[in-house]
Amino acid sequence: LAAPRDLKEGDEVTICYRYEGNEKLLLDYGFSEALEGQPCYEELDLDGLILDSTLADTCALDDLGAARFRELLQASLAAAPTTLAEDRAMLSESTTLEVGYGEWRVESVRLFHALTYRIGQKALMTKMLE
Repeated sequence: LAAPRDLKEGDEVTICYRYEGNEKLLLDYGFSEALEGQPCYEELDLDGLILDSTLADTCALDDLGAARFRELLQASLAAAPTTLAEDRAMLSESTTLEVGYGEWRVESVRLFHALTYRIGQKALMTKMLE
């Protein structure tokens, strides 16, 4: 570990992760990010068309046409084993699985990050359908 200055015992050390969305964070580092009230950057794969949350409204409609775009979004949401509301409810329940002193059970940490990722994906698709 390299630091730009000498560190003493007890100094805070932070790490900056490159941010390419929750899918990359989850796969590379084992966690995902939930920002209360803010959409996270997400990337969707709709039948081979890669779409990110910054370009979703314009590029996809130009490439596919509005009707086909809506079909792909609806099919992706329908294929999921749970709904956005069910995932949000499970996330709320998973945050209560603490062992004590702020430590979570390993399975609840994994569930928390998986649900955070799924919620981001489904929330973006739902927003695009509005």
